[in-house]
Amino acid sequence: MPIVSLVIFILGFAFLAIGATLLTFGLSSYCFNSIWNTVAQHSKIPIRGKGILIGSFILFLGFVALAISALLNI
Repeated sequence: MPIVSLVIFILGFAFLAIGATLLTFGLSSYCFNSIWNTVAQHSKIPIRGKGILIGSFILFLGFVALAISALLNI
């Protein structure tokens, strides 16, 4: 089980990083609206409105993966 726990642990931190990045982009779209509009015009990914929701969900998945990893090590 240590290999499975390690893989889940690494995936948990990857989800935390991705979720935090999306959440930051989503929040910054409301704080820095004029800067974000110029970035959003050149971007193909529609993160603006859904960044907070998707980022929060992926962040939650990261914490769940870390909790599962900790439970596997008990």
